[in-house]
Amino acid sequence: MRKGIAIRPVTFRYTKPCEDGEQPLQYGLVAEEVAAVFPNLVVLNPEGQAETVKYRLHPTLLLNEMQKQKAEIEQSKKIRKNGLK
Repeated sequence: MRKGIAIRPVTFRYTKPCEDGEQPLQYGLVAEEVAAVFPNLVVLNPEGQAETVKYRLHPTLLLNEMQKQKAEIEQSKKIRKNGLK
């Protein structure tokens, strides 16, 4: 299983409300879970605990995983095509 598959998306609300008092629904990842798989993608607090995820780095990693998956699909197609001859 690829490492990224072990990370689950979640919804949450920050405990501290925004300036307008709202607590809108947020979408993200659990920093502790990300730290267990990709420690370089989290920011640690002074105590060394995972505090937040570096979301700005995710698009690059997702693109990389998509490219790997595409290559695997293409390889599977070649194997299937050659096997059917």
